[in-house]
Amino acid sequence: MVHHGDSGRTDLANGQRVEKTHRSIECLGALDELNAHLGLVVARLREEDADGFERDIVRLQSVQRLLFAVGAWVAGNEVPQLGERMMEEKEGLENEIQRARSEEGCRFRGFVLPGGSVAAAQVHVARTVCRRAERAYWATASAPAETAAAVGAWLNRLSEGLFYLALRLNVLYNAPETYL
Repeated sequence: MVHHGDSGRTDLANGQRVEKTHRSIECLGALDELNAHLGLVVARLREEDADGFERDIVRLQSVQRLLFAVGAWVAGNEVPQLGERMMEEKEGLENEIQRARSEEGCRFRGFVLPGGSVAAAQVHVARTVCRRAERAYWATASAPAETAAAVGAWLNRLSEGLFYLALRLNVLYNAPETYL
């Protein structure tokens, strides 16, 4: 049986038929991969201690929902007030980053080798995929419109927020960081 996408082409939500290597499809794939890695982090945190990590789990699932909204927008769907939501979420991430920077063991002291606890290592994987998704996103952004800029800024803060989440998890797990 032959399927619609077997020829190496696929449809965007706006009806445009594109190669599966099209920059929009690359971006959508990176966003989807990031979402899956964040799901793995959520599963790991649930296994470890649902009570102690509930705030992180709720936050990460909120990010997962937002990644779907961004993906829908990249695919050509209308996503009402996406720019405003991204600005609000970016501010929330900035507040979380500032809070994390003030916690013992979470201050930036240089580059770290990804690792420590399994949960933190998985967050580092998500962080690197987030950076790739950000690069792929900017390759798709046709103009620095307000929504495009807000989404790009949110992805940038998200990767930074994931870095500090990994540091914080290693503090909570009492797992040492390896600094360069």
